[in-house]
Amino acid sequence: MTVECDADTSTTALGTAVATDNCDTSVTITYADTTVAGTGNNSVITRVWTADDNNGNASTYTQTITVVDTTAPVADVATLADVTAECSVDSLTAPTATDNCAGSITGTTTTALPITAQGTTVVTWTYVDTEGNVT
Repeated sequence: MTVECDADTSTTALGTAVATDNCDTSVTITYADTTVAGTGNNSVITRVWTADDNNGNASTYTQTITVVDTTAPVADVATLADVTAECSVDSLTAPTATDNCAGSITGTTTTALPITAQGTTVVTWTYVDTEGNVT
């Protein structure tokens, strides 16, 4: 199973195991996350489910949960206000975006400051999360 990094990895979000027994109607099902490989937004969790019939008989099932980040950041403000200045624009406040895994991300631009050219200069802001997803 593959989930986004902001997914709830509890049994509610990833499903639960079901087991039946020919003699015992009260099978107990538990799980343990035995292996966590990788870090952060790209990791693998090995979940081992155990079904126990309370008579000493048990069986297990292994579930692999792959955590990824494939969602690009979303700009906090869709349209930024125009900036008007006399002679030059010496600095700009970088806008922010929200990423489902990394949280707040500050925009970057390749526009050189100060802007001294007369007329209109379009400044493009880019948001890149830790996994390289770009807006």
